[in-house]
Amino acid sequence: MTEAKPVHVWLAGGTGLVGRALLARMRSDPRIASIDALCRQSPTTPQAGVQWRPWSWLDEGADLACDIAFCCLGTTHKQAGSRAAFAAVDRDLVLHFAERAQQAGARRFGLISSVGASAKARSHYMRIKGEVEERLRAMNFGALHIVQPSLLLGQRADTRVAEDLAQRCAPLFGSLMRGALVRYRPVPAERVAACLLDATLEGEPGVHVHYPWLTDSWRSAN
Repeated sequence: MTEAKPVHVWLAGGTGLVGRALLARMRSDPRIASIDALCRQSPTTPQAGVQWRPWSWLDEGADLACDIAFCCLGTTHKQAGSRAAFAAVDRDLVLHFAERAQQAGARRFGLISSVGASAKARSHYMRIKGEVEERLRAMNFGALHIVQPSLLLGQRADTRVAEDLAQRCAPLFGSLMRGALVRYRPVPAERVAACLLDATLEGEPGVHVHYPWLTDSWRSAN
């Protein structure tokens, strides 16, 4: 990031697993002046430096301003209730957020996607993630940094039985993933948040994809 002054940030998905970890880091980061966080329901406990906004705020016609935007939105087919509802969140809402952020002046955009994301994937989940990445690339942000984690480790607010079981097994099968398989290793949400924050704030212009486990430094994770 070339500018020395702290920046104004937008965040979507700040109440999720990675979003909470990212928000905690941003609140104490001197590079960030203020945070507007989009949410369906504001947390009951106020957080210093964070202005929680309803999603309608994006379309109220206010004089909005944004330097850098982060998107950690994500749901599951089970939570959403249908493929269409899943796509409405993980694709349509993400793209709407990105479009409004760009209109408000955002030059940089950071996205949490998923390892294996591809617009040509047979999996509906991976295909939607891939479609989002393609659409964001076409928007021509000055810098687009995409983090593609595998299974996220951490305490979620909601219960996901399959993921809870996988987390218990993660120390065993994660250590066996080496070489090209490292990118599929389960990863703590805090590590993903750190990668997303530093890459988006300090990374080079252009489009970059990061895999949190490939290296201790996000700078070499492209």
